[in-house]
Amino acid sequence: MIQIIPSTPVDSDVVTLRVTGSGCVKNTQLIDNNPVFTAEIILEQSCFATPPGYDFSFSLGQLSPGNYTGHHRVTIDGATSSIVESTAFAVLGEQARSIPTLGTTSLMLLAMLFALTANKFSKNITI
Repeated sequence: MIQIIPSTPVDSDVVTLRVTGSGCVKNTQLIDNNPVFTAEIILEQSCFATPPGYDFSFSLGQLSPGNYTGHHRVTIDGATSSIVESTAFAVLGEQARSIPTLGTTSLMLLAMLFALTANKFSKNITI
């Protein structure tokens, strides 16, 4: 699995690329080809019947606003290399964080309040 932390970063955030999987880890490295970041997990070819899990986080630092790509690549003893997963993400400018929005819960509460108010006023209307 590959994950960007925080999920919607802004330019003042320290961005982290987190990868998880399973295998006998020999080494790890972050390959920084900004705007493409590759978390390479180097596994031993001989491992247990049920390989242990791994969970690594790589700090990408503060990134400028723009579009980026993160890869999770697995290499087995330097011979076989393949990208397991990729994700695209955008870093927004700090001003984007200050735009207020309503979440799903807030919208539901607002709709219920509107329905209750409409119901109350509809009972007071006589024709």
